[in-house]
Amino acid sequence: MSSPLNFMIFTIIGFVGMLAMNFSALPQLFKIIKTKKVGDMTIFRELLLLIGCLLYLTYGIYRKDPVIITSNIWACSMFITLIYLIKKYAHKR
Repeated sequence: MSSPLNFMIFTIIGFVGMLAMNFSALPQLFKIIKTKKVGDMTIFRELLLLIGCLLYLTYGIYRKDPVIITSNIWACSMFITLIYLIKKYAHKR
């Protein structure tokens, strides 16, 4: 059986992992916003990641798992932003 302390420790580990994974995309977002260039970025990768995040978010909601829900809401918002920026600045390649 899992104790409440173990649950709390692993929830914290999950949140720290979520922060590391989700903040990893911020430098790319900031670079695109600053330079207004998307280089070789493809929208298909971001669309696939968005679909995966939406599906995983659905799973997290079903499981009522705050780590999965929070991380995927954040990730979905980043992928939506990246898709928007790729569409907006694609002509500057």
